[in-house]
Amino acid sequence: MKKKIIILGSSKKFNKLIYGMYSEDVLITVPWRTISYHLKEKQQVFMADLIFVCGYDYSSYWAAMKNYELNNIYAPLAFIEKYLNKEGVVIYIDTEICEKNITLSRYKYAKHKLAEGLAESNILINRIDVPTIVDENSRPLIYGNYLTRKVFGLLIKFKIINFITISDLQDKIKNNSLIKKRSEKNIKGLFLFIRRGLLIDRILRLIYG
Repeated sequence: MKKKIIILGSSKKFNKLIYGMYSEDVLITVPWRTISYHLKEKQQVFMADLIFVCGYDYSSYWAAMKNYELNNIYAPLAFIEKYLNKEGVVIYIDTEICEKNITLSRYKYAKHKLAEGLAESNILINRIDVPTIVDENSRPLIYGNYLTRKVFGLLIKFKIINFITISDLQDKIKNNSLIKKRSEKNIKGLFLFIRRGLLIDRILRLIYG
């Protein structure tokens, strides 16, 4: 029987990978920016056996903190609770774990807070922690402009940050078929009310965690 799968996030690298791995199943992609529409009764999608959570609403970096949290934490959590079957599973492709529970990064805060919400629910979840993803030529496959990609290319070249290839990520997904219920640290954010661009937020995450 074919699985019904929702990919939460429109990242090309993740979509290409997941569609290739589950080519025999029924898949639909829901971009982060459209989550609120799908929470309305007139914008229904099917009930899913499996939901991949990958990516992020990059358009929300300059949003007020209340709207930022809604777009990246509370709305996605409500979407998953609404459209996941009772025996369904979530595979959460998350950023690399850092031991610190305090961050200056809006991105890290949102990703971890969503993980906290999923852990506190009765949802079956596999959280796969992933560093920066690169292609076969070690070029970073990240969202951002030329400067952002150039900076991360240099960080990868000099092995300042960890990275993983798409093929290694595929193996990691295959090898994480067992449900691992784990507790999540309660992360706290500092100065997150300050709006900032994507590159600045990434630099803050690299420096402070």
